[in-house]
Amino acid sequence: MEAKDVKDASDQIESKEGEDPNCNLIVNYLPPTVAEGDLRRLFEPHGSVTQVKVIRDKYLGHSLGYGFVKFETAEAAAAAVSALNGFTLDNKKLKVSVARPHSKEIAKSNMYISGIPPSWTKSEIDQLFSEYGKVIESRVLYDPVTKQSRGVGFCRVDTHQNALKAIAALNGATPTGGSTKLVVKLADPPKVTRKFVAYNPFQQPAAPAYRFNPLQQSRLGFGFPGFYQGFGQDKKDFQGVCLFIYHLPPECDEATLHQLFSNFGTVLSSRVMKDFQTGRSKGFGFVNMLNDQQAQAAISGLNGFQLGGKYLKVSYKK
Repeated sequence: MEAKDVKDASDQIESKEGEDPNCNLIVNYLPPTVAEGDLRRLFEPHGSVTQVKVIRDKYLGHSLGYGFVKFETAEAAAAAVSALNGFTLDNKKLKVSVARPHSKEIAKSNMYISGIPPSWTKSEIDQLFSEYGKVIESRVLYDPVTKQSRGVGFCRVDTHQNALKAIAALNGATPTGGSTKLVVKLADPPKVTRKFVAYNPFQQPAAPAYRFNPLQQSRLGFGFPGFYQGFGQDKKDFQGVCLFIYHLPPECDEATLHQLFSNFGTVLSSRVMKDFQTGRSKGFGFVNMLNDQQAQAAISGLNGFQLGGKYLKVSYKK
């Protein structure tokens, strides 16, 4: 899974009192098949590794695409960052950096931004928001096919108060080189939960296989074979947010839908509605995202997105 470099670090390996926090590294863009043993073997050549942790979905058990590595010394950690940041593993380019210490202030300082000028990159975001506090992390979301900016992104500053200052100053402002007013608000939503009954869209659960996607001309696959088996066995309630997707092209299947929405977070399930008799797509479907923040990002990024000659309509399921 991608797009996970801006996150709450509450799952990270904790530093004990007196330990150098620079020994803790966060590793983003992990391929879904990478286990903790694999991560340890990758980092051990650069120094003594004391702890390794791959973050997994608490319901389904699959990797969320990031993890943590703790070294015995800060020097070894720095060597690992120098050697492995940008390292390509299973067609994914790793992002390796020092894991910032977790704090309540940082957890409430992540902002969602829309109306970003098409030419802007991370550098322009950093420059704009650095006037209101230290920028911890930021990113602009790009279309995976066209590589064009979607005009939305995220920025986390050092404190909640500085995030509020940035929101007060920039929300509704028109940036230099832009024609659209910015929308800037806290990305961490209130603790509002929505429940759905997750279920299996297949009568006979089977491990997803690699499929050819005619829309993107690429081979898609899943690195967690038990994905679909987790649904519908006990009619178990999962926390999640259900999205309705309309105007799906006829050739769009669950694998394509899952791959498309996983750019914005954890996809708990995806389903394309089909005619019972003919087996043909009815042109709409549903995707369950892990939380409101990811659902909002998916709506902003994919509502109006062109897929197979169709323009998707994405909204919350009513």
